[in-house]
Amino acid sequence: MLINTVFFFLATQISYLSIIGYGTLLNKKSFENIWLENFVNFFIGLILLNLTGQILYYLNINSEFLNLIIIFVGFIYFFIKGNKNTFFKIIFLNLIFFSGLVISKLHEDWPYHFSFIEQISLHKPIIGIGNVDDIHILSASFFSFVQKLFYLPIYDFKLILIPVYLVYLNIVIFLIQNILKSSKKISQIFIIILTILAIKLARISEFGYDYLSNIILLKILILYLVNEQNKKNNILFKTFYITLFLYAVSIKITALFFSPILIYILISDYLRDKRINFFNSYNLLFYIFLICILFESFLRSGCFIYFLEISCLKNDLISWSIDFHRVNDHSMHIELWAKGFYIQNTIFDASSYLDIKNWFHIWFYNHFFYKIFEFILIPFILLIYFFVQEKIHINNKKYYFLFIASILSILLWLFYLPQLRFGFTNIIVFFISLYLIFLKTDQKIINKKNYFVFIVILMLFFNFKNFNRINNEFKRDDVHKFSNFPFPPEKRIKKSKISNNSIKFLTNNDKIINEYKWFLIIN
Repeated sequence: MLINTVFFFLATQISYLSIIGYGTLLNKKSFENIWLENFVNFFIGLILLNLTGQILYYLNINSEFLNLIIIFVGFIYFFIKGNKNTFFKIIFLNLIFFSGLVISKLHEDWPYHFSFIEQISLHKPIIGIGNVDDIHILSASFFSFVQKLFYLPIYDFKLILIPVYLVYLNIVIFLIQNILKSSKKISQIFIIILTILAIKLARISEFGYDYLSNIILLKILILYLVNEQNKKNNILFKTFYITLFLYAVSIKITALFFSPILIYILISDYLRDKRINFFNSYNLLFYIFLICILFESFLRSGCFIYFLEISCLKNDLISWSIDFHRVNDHSMHIELWAKGFYIQNTIFDASSYLDIKNWFHIWFYNHFFYKIFEFILIPFILLIYFFVQEKIHINNKKYYFLFIASILSILLWLFYLPQLRFGFTNIIVFFISLYLIFLKTDQKIINKKNYFVFIVILMLFFNFKNFNRINNEFKRDDVHKFSNFPFPPEKRIKKSKISNNSIKFLTNNDKIINEYKWFLIIN
């Protein structure tokens, strides 16, 4: 048990540095802040590995030994090009937050996500996979192609949650390192974000890809705030905002609710310096990534954007084009679930239930008070504290537009899929816009001792919560008893047994499977 735990920790550390190492391949610009460089390089590396996993899948190259080599090459490159001065601090912070990765229970959407991860890790490419019986496979996260690379010798799928945890770790490390070095305004905003992450997302690997997508959207907000503070405006962030947004959408399309906020950020940055740099490595990454996303959607569904019918080609042109009625039915099912249709027994007609006067009160009493209210208490209490400590003053009026953008994003979320997991970043932006409007904190010097103590308290709370959870999971007598410590539950990451001449999926409406040497087509 101890040896496995040490190995698991070392695997997270090597993987984290490997991803940053790959990010340095594309990023040639120095930000004069090594933590900011690591912050940006991590996501550049993550996207590059995403694209690598996709290419390997469609070339039908499935080798756990090659995956291992890819991870170690990035690790080596970190020590060639990266800043080694951050090495021990990263190890320490990883050790502090590592308990959030150790779980015995996975999120409710895990079965279909794992089914897709197993497919792209072990089997021939399937063109037209949207025609399988489980429509969820159509929207399986693009992030799965990173996880494909964590199918490794001996350990099989035991390490595939590592990249999910590392996204969380990356943003937490950046916040902690910059709270004590930034202006008072930025430090207090980062305190709000860090508190929410440490308290409400303490078991990051248990949450689905919805949370992962929202964390990436938070990164856009953080970079915008850093840009606002920095007098040397970083014009490269403009393209990186869009690339991160595209990445978040590729993980979960509910990231589209963030669109009004993204538009505000792009316009605000442009008005600040009125410059656009069309020739940089971020633009190249964006174009390649966009092409790969469209390519992926097309190969899965025959649609360039699978959730837009207008982008779909007809069956007489593309044999594997999906029946779009299935997409519409699935979208309605998700909306009904999000608005509480399946927990009430008074309205049985689905269309009638979606009238706001029918669903809102059910949602309000069953979801708002259960999850959203306790979530918003954290930024609300911190804002009240800052209001008491600082001067309340109408600050720069441009933040009115950030406030309006956050309201629009929240309304989109509320009227379509009002579950916390689909829109918590929009709620955070709303509270931060209030801070920016009403608080005037001109002081550049912060009380480092108080902030340091607060961060330590958050770390202690995070670990107390997780160690208590892990202890309770050892004592359980049900299917969630911790029996594969420290790895995810063995039954949930077990490989399927299928014959050589079949696939692991049932097809929809007797669709035909055509097998070729390197791939399959379902049409």
